Amino acid sequence: MGDGSRRLYWVLLIFGLLGYLWLAWSILRIESEQELATVCLFKSVYGFPCPACGTTRSILHLYAGDFLGSLVINPLGLLAMAALLIVPFWALWDLIMGKRGLFRFYREAEDWIRKPLLGIPFILLVLANWIWGIAKGL
Repeated sequence: MGDGSRRLYWVLLIFGLLGYLWLAWSILRIESEQELATVCLFKSVYGFPCPACGTTRSILHLYAGDFLGSLVINPLGLLAMAALLIVPFWALWDLIMGKRGLFRFYREAEDWIRKPLLGIPFILLVLANWIWGIAKGL
């Protein structure tokens, strides 16, 4: 493995581990009836939510089996949960087996999102989600 793929794999593994630790910490805080901490630097500085605000709460709703509640809070939570369930294990598999499947997928997704016909609607959806999050008062 070369050309930056090994670094990408380790970054994905580290962020996956951090995501699982954050999720476990959030679940423990809820079970002990403590309020979730707001760690969004964007929201702290500017006073309104970033496009990803509510993702942790969305994942926690998924964890509790509340699919609709998860969608209402932030649909990006579904993508984040899917990534958390797939990407770290795929990266670990590729590292152990000496494969590059995740890296190829990453490069193809990068090429795909750069196409204006596909990238612009994606950006518009993220912006619409952001406006919706602001309107909901996340």
